[in-house]
Amino acid sequence: MKTIIVLLALFALSALSQKCPATAKDILGPYYQPGAPVRDNIVCTNTPASDRLYVTGQLTDTNCRPIPHATLDIWHADERGEYSPGASGKNFQCRSKLTTDENGNYKFLTIFPGRYDDDGYRPAHIHFTITGEKSPVKFDTFTTQLYFNKDYYLHPRDSCKRCGSGHASLVADVVHLDDIKTYVGKWDIHLNTTSSANDFQVEDASGNYREAKDNIMPKDDLITRLMKQIIELRKRQ
Repeated sequence: MKTIIVLLALFALSALSQKCPATAKDILGPYYQPGAPVRDNIVCTNTPASDRLYVTGQLTDTNCRPIPHATLDIWHADERGEYSPGASGKNFQCRSKLTTDENGNYKFLTIFPGRYDDDGYRPAHIHFTITGEKSPVKFDTFTTQLYFNKDYYLHPRDSCKRCGSGHASLVADVVHLDDIKTYVGKWDIHLNTTSSANDFQVEDASGNYREAKDNIMPKDDLITRLMKQIIELRKRQ
C-alpha cells in the first residue's frame, strides 16, 4: 500500500510539473540591436500598408508561478520584411523593451511582421530576449521567437533550419478581426528557472496566413474594443 501511495504521489507531482511546460528557446538571429527604447506597450507604429497585431500573455516559471518585473526586449521586421535601421534609416523601428507587471503579464501593440527572403522565406516572427535584472525571480537570459499558426512557411518550409518554427510552444493562435483589420493573439511564456529544459526540438507545423491590409494607427480605446470582440467570438464557438 505504501508503495502505491508513493507512486501516486510521484505521478501527481509529475503531472503538476507539466501544467506549464517550458517554452522552447530559439536563436538570436543576425538583426539584434542593443539599446532599444522602453515604450509603453508599443513595439512598432502602424503604417498604411500593414495590419495591426495585438499580443497579450503571461511570463511564468514551469510551475505556473508569475515572473514579475522581467524585461522583454522585442524586435521584428516591418511589413516589408525589413529590420531597422535598414534602408529606411529608422533606428529602433519595430524594437522596444517592455516590463512584465506584478503578475507577470505583458501586452503590446505592433504591426504584423512581414516575411523576408533568406535563401528561401522565413515565416513571420517576433524575436524576444528576456532578462530578470529587476525581477525577484532569478533566471538565465532567455531568447526565443514567436511564430503564428497557419503560416505556410513554418517548419519544414522555414529557410532557417536551426530555428524553432516547428515547435508548438512557439506558435501562437491568432484571430483576424476583419472590421478593424487587426490580428489578436495570446502567447504565454514559461521559463524553466533551474535547468536547460527550454531547449527545443523541431516538430511539423504548416498552413498559411492572411496577407496584411491597409490600415491606420488605432485610437486609445482599441484594446477595449479588441477584448469585446474576443469575448463575442468565444461565445459563438
